Amino acid sequence: VVFEREIDNELLTFGVSGLLYNSNLVFYDRNSNSLWPQLALGAVTGKFSSQNIPVIPSRVVTWRQWKKEHHQTLLLSGKTGFPRD
Repeated sequence: VVFEREIDNELLTFGVSGLLYNSNLVFYDRNSNSLWPQLALGAVTGKFSSQNIPVIPSRVVTWRQWKKEHHQTLLLSGKTGFPRD
């Protein structure tokens, strides 16, 4: 899941809290200390507890699929130590 970082004209900086909420990873905003379970799409505590967080459409694809759809993409280095398709 990819989230928008700006709410009410305030830029949020997220970190991982190490907590779980209903078996969901909980992240937090470093400035407001609001807690955000990743699948709740909204804060459960703190300054933003009544706010929903906008989701940015995203998907996971292979490198091969990405290159097929975005053939102009350049790779800075192929020496990553990991195989690519």
